[in-house]
Amino acid sequence: MKFFADTKGTEAVPLAGSHVGGVVHPFFTHQSKDNRYRTGSVTPEKLDIHLHHYGPGGFTPPSSHKAVEQAYFVIKGRMRAKVGGEERLAGPETCIMIPRNTEHSFENAGKGDLIFLFIQCPP
Repeated sequence: MKFFADTKGTEAVPLAGSHVGGVVHPFFTHQSKDNRYRTGSVTPEKLDIHLHHYGPGGFTPPSSHKAVEQAYFVIKGRMRAKVGGEERLAGPETCIMIPRNTEHSFENAGKGDLIFLFIQCPP
């Protein structure tokens, strides 16, 4: 079992769907039918923790999730985040909480890379 993860131990995977300009290091991913982010690490029951990298111009369009809570913790760069109609520019050491059923989107608002920790609690 693997209880520790870092970027050297996980392969960067291009983000799928509507995510533009990003890759993910899937540190820990819960059991699901979609195994594209599966790693050899411990498989939590109800928690995903990934490190996301978005280059300049990278973004995710508006979406919401019925049964999933999410949080982003910005490590490097600038994120323009919109959550539930509120928009804010977030820099390093900023945490953004996204409740279930809440429309949200973000974009890399800087000239360099945007790196953030993505955490979600699926049903």
